[in-house]
Amino acid sequence: MIEMRSGFITDITGLKEKSITEAIKVKAGVSKKLDAKLFKVTLTFYQAKSRYKTIDQDIPRGDRGDLDNLIKLVIDGIGHIIGYRQSWEKINGKLVGSKSDNPLDSKIIEIVAKKINSGSEKEYVGIIIEGL
Repeated sequence: MIEMRSGFITDITGLKEKSITEAIKVKAGVSKKLDAKLFKVTLTFYQAKSRYKTIDQDIPRGDRGDLDNLIKLVIDGIGHIIGYRQSWEKINGKLVGSKSDNPLDSKIIEIVAKKINSGSEKEYVGIIIEGL
């Protein structure tokens, strides 16, 4: 049986939203495309210790590190692995499909996301994509 899994970790310290997606695209670009019908994506955000409350290092502050914002950035960056949507246009009376820039996020049926204190001022995102 062929293992249908890809994973990587990338440094996102100090990056703005668009730059986070681009950093993920670079890492995903060296991974092979997984030939699966459905996917499970597991994300771990290693946040800088300064993003956690000083009174309790297990409680994150509410800021850019909100999972809902970070999940979208990751999904936008993993298109190379899960595939891209088709963009359709009519040419000479026929519909012709071409790859768009939008990932096939409809093929993701499960997302597990967590954030943890990195213990330093560095921030990372770890991504594991499994074909089901």
